[in-house]
Amino acid sequence: MIANSVRLYGLINGRDNSDATKDEFNSAMDSNILPQRYNQDVINQLFRLVEDNDKPNQGIDLISFVFYDFALKLFHVPNAARKWYQTEAEFQSTLNNYLFPLEANQEIRRIAQNNLTNPGYQMYTYLNITQWKDEENHFLKFSQKAEKVVKEKSQNNIQAGLLPANFTFNPDQTAHWLFSILDSDIDGYITFYDFGSFVQVAYLFSKFDPFNKGKMLAGDIYDKIGTYSDYPTVSFSIRERAKRFNMINQDLYVDLMRALMMFRIDDIMEANVRRSDKTTLYEVELKHIFSNINLGAVPDGYLNKCLRGADDNGIPKYDWECAFISSFTLTLNYLESSVFYATTKGANLTLSNTGIWNVDSQFNTEEPAAAR
Repeated sequence: MIANSVRLYGLINGRDNSDATKDEFNSAMDSNILPQRYNQDVINQLFRLVEDNDKPNQGIDLISFVFYDFALKLFHVPNAARKWYQTEAEFQSTLNNYLFPLEANQEIRRIAQNNLTNPGYQMYTYLNITQWKDEENHFLKFSQKAEKVVKEKSQNNIQAGLLPANFTFNPDQTAHWLFSILDSDIDGYITFYDFGSFVQVAYLFSKFDPFNKGKMLAGDIYDKIGTYSDYPTVSFSIRERAKRFNMINQDLYVDLMRALMMFRIDDIMEANVRRSDKTTLYEVELKHIFSNINLGAVPDGYLNKCLRGADDNGIPKYDWECAFISSFTLTLNYLESSVFYATTKGANLTLSNTGIWNVDSQFNTEEPAAAR
């Protein structure tokens, strides 16, 4: 497969130098040199994946071409429902392809499996408390403890120190979550650009997670992906979007799905914002998008912090970036708290200076996880 891609690159690169330009790809298309997995849109999307903001006539090098051509071979589906696109079922089949990169597959299998619900976000963690005061100063604990608790049906594979693996890995559900993030316009199809951006993020995430822990610190993503300049070439927008990780707590752990969400949020919003104001969305629009990317259970109290007035008809509008960062941070905090809780229960730990109060029905609890 590599040799075929190298040979194809040689046919495209008519000048026989280190870069094949977009004009050379277009010429190869006109000359029927390119295989059927290519069309004009795919060529445009390929160069968008490697685009640099200060190189208007940028080409693509051999190593990067082999990398993305391999991704295109995975993306190309014979007898597809829509040629040069993928449906969710076809995307799921691609993830199960034996040629799909092993390192990326291992990162996918470590994505937190929590079913995010509104009560789940009410899990709180109190850390490093050396002296407890009167109970009235912690009224929140009473409201949490009084919540009705539903017995958890199953609790498997608890792993201390990892993002929640308290449930058995569900490949169908995980593929659905990933597809929903990639399907920026929510039309049921993804393009090669969407799939290619997923391959980019999965590759970089696995590259900087050499022990396949399934998580990276937000600060490490900001530093390592934000300054990435190696092969294969990635677009300048990947480096720019990595800077958004500097807007959250640098010590929070991020799994692959949440990292992909951060890198894709601009593409998602670009397909949904209005022309005159690209920074705000109406409540229905915002919640529809958030529901599609597994952030729909975030309590309104967090979203209301990002209200930015109303339109001429009095309909409230939200700053989407503020709402996303707030929801994203809340989700990471919840996942970390649920790991602490699952680890405490699974390892039968007694914690003297840490209290974890949980009302998430996914966990089996009748008492606080830690003793005071």
